[in-house]
Amino acid sequence: MSSTRHAPDNSPLNQERYMSSPEYAELRGVNGIAATAKAALITSAKKRSLIFFLQALSLEAGGLRTTVAEKIYDMFPERVGTPSMIRAKVRAGETITDAQVEEILDETERGSLQNLNFDETSHERAERLEQRKRDVAQASHVASYYLKRLQRPEKLAAFLVDLCINPRLLLSDPNEGSKSDGATRDAEIKRFVEQHSDLHKYHFKAADFDDFHDICSALFEFQIRCSKVAAESVAKTVVTRKVHQTLDACLASRRMVLIEGESDAGKSTSGEAWCAMHKGEARFVRLQGITNKTVFFRALSKSLGIASSYSRTSTEMEARVADMLQRSGLMLVLDESQYTFVQGERIRSRPELVDWIQTALLNHGVPVALIASPLFSKRLHQAERHTIRNSDQWRRRIYRHVVLPVIPTRDDIELVVKHHLPGVDAASLKYLAGYASTCIITRKEPRTKKEQKVSFAFTAITDTLADAIQIANAAGRTRITLQDLKEAVATFRSASELEKHRAFDSPQKDDTERAAKSLQPSCSEDAGEPQPRAQEREKDFTGRNRPVAALEMPGTRETAPALSDA
Repeated sequence: MSSTRHAPDNSPLNQERYMSSPEYAELRGVNGIAATAKAALITSAKKRSLIFFLQALSLEAGGLRTTVAEKIYDMFPERVGTPSMIRAKVRAGETITDAQVEEILDETERGSLQNLNFDETSHERAERLEQRKRDVAQASHVASYYLKRLQRPEKLAAFLVDLCINPRLLLSDPNEGSKSDGATRDAEIKRFVEQHSDLHKYHFKAADFDDFHDICSALFEFQIRCSKVAAESVAKTVVTRKVHQTLDACLASRRMVLIEGESDAGKSTSGEAWCAMHKGEARFVRLQGITNKTVFFRALSKSLGIASSYSRTSTEMEARVADMLQRSGLMLVLDESQYTFVQGERIRSRPELVDWIQTALLNHGVPVALIASPLFSKRLHQAERHTIRNSDQWRRRIYRHVVLPVIPTRDDIELVVKHHLPGVDAASLKYLAGYASTCIITRKEPRTKKEQKVSFAFTAITDTLADAIQIANAAGRTRITLQDLKEAVATFRSASELEKHRAFDSPQKDDTERAAKSLQPSCSEDAGEPQPRAQEREKDFTGRNRPVAALEMPGTRETAPALSDA
């Protein structure tokens, strides 16, 4: 190892010296390229989905230990235990017998108590058996003690990493049946062996984790439950149903869809919830307002688990992102897609990121969903007007173009209130939904001056609830009342919305507009050639500038007043 990886003991502390520590390494997640390499050799779509599901969870805060391992132990306590404990259905809080304790000790200590020495004398054998009885008598007879010791989330997390990237560790699907699953496993092993001549079928083994019964079926069930939790994390409004239906069509057709909607329509929340339901098939990426190639591909690399450090160039990340998406078949959902265009009044170059999506992804069968504001279509028209670009190919590749409703219905508003405030009483529901229904502004388009009504009902609900929670907490209560909602609207929301109206909606006079009109020459037909302005100066025969004494207005007999040198 290079000597630059070490520093003298008395040297100043470098805060990056611990970045290679294994404690940090496990938080960086499973490498997307390695997971894709294994998934490419698996024929079962269900198993591939599980691989990418675990890989996506490894990228979240806490890594696989927090997002999977600890939750697996809490979700399936009946699967934890040694083989004898599973057969006896030992549960926490129970008291176990001496025979069960002896069997558990034999299994957890890997038979160290039963290792017989054939050369031992009868006296030594009797002494060893007596010591064994004393060990059993002194051991704990509480089942919870052993169940707690058998829960090893750090080792389970390491096993899951190996499961995602090790081609010799084979997944088994309990729903396929022993024969079909065995045939699928044999086919996978055959593909592995064909690609690696140094391997033999005996080098492969079924995925199994000590002291946890049937880990593979538990992981498949865990994925299903996580999908159900994600589905319940969003209210089933009209917008949510439209977004989910469109994204389902995108995944099934493996083409591109475009979803456009105003801000506060719920499109981003719905799209993110759908991706949480399909972690094994899709990745959700939210673009930033300042988007260049480096920022764009770094965002994609982070969501895919590809190296995206600050030393990586956009060219390096671009090649890896395209390769992984093409090989993995993962669907890409881009939120705030209007930022793929140059943000300016005039687009002077072709939209490279939009063209990259078309050529690197859509041409290779990668499904792409674009979630954007109406600004996306406007930017596309700008690109056509100001650059040499034809959008016919782009238009043909859009499988579905969905425009979301601007004003939510009263039923949708009530659904959102019930989602954010479970168990809300009828009076509070009526008051908050009624207030949110009135939160509508009229906006004028800058160029066309066309008026359009826009709702911010959902933002009004969350903001009002945030204020009501603070009011309730200040009063020493944990539950919001109707009075808290009324006080939040009267004290905070009304004043805040009034100031927003003054700042953003009130007409503002242009300070640069001149109070008086400038002197203009007549535009009649007999005006003749345009005359010089009064502010301009003429040159006399000496070549020096002199002020214009008087300018005769064409078509009239009036003259402009003389200008002084001042």
